[in-house]
Amino acid sequence: MASAQMLTITLLGKPQAVIAGNSGALHTLLPGKPLALIAYLCCAPSNTASRGRLVDLLWADVDPDSGKHALRQTLWYIRRRLGDDAVITDGDALRLSPDCQCDRGAFTGAIDRGDLEAAVSVYGGDFFPGFAAPGGAEFERWADVERAHLRGLFVRAAEDLSRRWLAHGSSRLAVALARRARDADTENQATWRLVLEALVAASDRLGAASEADSLERRLADEDRDAEPATLAAIRTVRHADASPAPRSDARTTLITELVGRESEFSAIVSACERARTGHAEHVHLTAPAGLGKTRLLNDVEARLRASRARVVRLRAAPGERGMPYALAAELALSLARLRGAAGVSSGAASTLVTLNPAVSTWLTAPPDLTTGDDVPRRRALALHELLQAVSAETPIALLIDDLHWADEASRHVLLGFAARMQYASSLLVTASRPPSPFPADGSSMRLLPLLPLDASQITTLMSSIAVLPPDEWADRIPVELHSATGGSPLLVLEMLQFALDHG
Repeated sequence: MASAQMLTITLLGKPQAVIAGNSGALHTLLPGKPLALIAYLCCAPSNTASRGRLVDLLWADVDPDSGKHALRQTLWYIRRRLGDDAVITDGDALRLSPDCQCDRGAFTGAIDRGDLEAAVSVYGGDFFPGFAAPGGAEFERWADVERAHLRGLFVRAAEDLSRRWLAHGSSRLAVALARRARDADTENQATWRLVLEALVAASDRLGAASEADSLERRLADEDRDAEPATLAAIRTVRHADASPAPRSDARTTLITELVGRESEFSAIVSACERARTGHAEHVHLTAPAGLGKTRLLNDVEARLRASRARVVRLRAAPGERGMPYALAAELALSLARLRGAAGVSSGAASTLVTLNPAVSTWLTAPPDLTTGDDVPRRRALALHELLQAVSAETPIALLIDDLHWADEASRHVLLGFAARMQYASSLLVTASRPPSPFPADGSSMRLLPLLPLDASQITTLMSSIAVLPPDEWADRIPVELHSATGGSPLLVLEMLQFALDHG
């Protein structure tokens, strides 16, 4: 068969076989026994099957001679529609043309190579759905097994790829793929949990709550019990829905993917995973205003909460710069509220109550009468002991933003607190404008500077908002925006919002 007459077979989603004729006209084979025969050959070893096997699969309702005649007639019809070489006779066996392309083979090949993106792109839906014909019961049973096998491969690939995208901050892609996996296997509660996790990570509280409601109704209608992991995922959604939305400096209404920060996002999420196994870390983000420190922390927080990690989020405020120990006091209160806080020593409890009297709601201790230069050291030690107590069973991710606005006394305390992080089995993520308040040679700290976006990243940022037309101006705008904004994501979004507001 000439390459211009390549046979293309689709078995996933909407089955058909298509070939271009010599005149360029398309000849199509739609679902029926002829296409069922081709589907079986596509999946058979070496794309070959005996005539007897094909008769048993598709013509079991007639006597053997009539079945063989029906097979001959079907082969005549296939060759008339798709060409003489579409199915090749090889003695008593029939073999599919080696020049055909089949989406089922492309899908399984991508799975075998570990190319998950190619696999989920090729998978168009269930294998050969909705087929039923007299005499075809054996084929239907075979197709059911093949359909379940391929669906399972797709769901596992989609789960792995969705989590990979979540780990790199591509939450929109992850949500769309998670929903595809759920729609492919609605009986599997794991696919529903993946949808909930992706929506929480994408900060889509309304969507997550709606999906949780749908799942609960479905389970109730089918009189099925929620698995323990499903109950935990639903609780995470309800908790996220009741929590206040993270503050942001962004003054735009445009919603975009996290662009140009994928490696930093992945580094922080990976550090949290290591903290869960007892390897504590301190990661410090540093960048001038407008380069996306807060946006990155927002996405990190959403991702960690979606994976049911324990997260404490703080942010220094400019108005508290003149209030000694304001940020340190807020940190003490946030940690004292957590389970396990009562495990601190009486001396640490006294220091914490003195640092923030509101802590006395959870810790009962007399005030610490220490004065002078030893106060910052004692408060850093007390905060560290408190973190150890509350993270003894489950590590905590502690996110502190805008550290450049912190009061001087709190900064001294946090320097001592951060220096002991390796003993706390938790993750500390801090963010500030340069210069970093932490020593550059601190062995326990990883410094992550955020760089301005380049023109290609600005193109990606714009493409996450809308589809850009194939016009010259669409290629020129990202370059102009880069020149005008210096690659600041905040300024890029503000300029785009201004342009939209003014038509």
